[in-house]
Amino acid sequence: GEWDDLASGYRDAFFTLLWQQTGLEPSAERVVVDFGCGTGLLTESMRRTSPKSEFTCLDAAPAMVRALQDKIQAGEWENSKAHCVALANYDDAAAEESVKNDLEALKG
Repeated sequence: GEWDDLASGYRDAFFTLLWQQTGLEPSAERVVVDFGCGTGLLTESMRRTSPKSEFTCLDAAPAMVRALQDKIQAGEWENSKAHCVALANYDDAAAEESVKNDLEALKG
């Protein structure tokens, strides 16, 4: 809650900058990977703009991912998944099956 309140201004500015800098159409359907997703503020904005996209959210901080998972469940975000994983230390053999499956699907 507090983190979302503090970071919402940054999210709004980055959301606008993202589309200006990339030239991408915000409402287009796509697969989105949110690295360092935190509590999902940016993902939440992107979902509103592009509800048919699929979102995979990754963060190394367990508390942030739990907060996002709570949002996903409460809001019934069927097109969103959140995983606590540090990609720099990621080991295929040690990862949870759901994390392995989601990351493998992104390779294709």
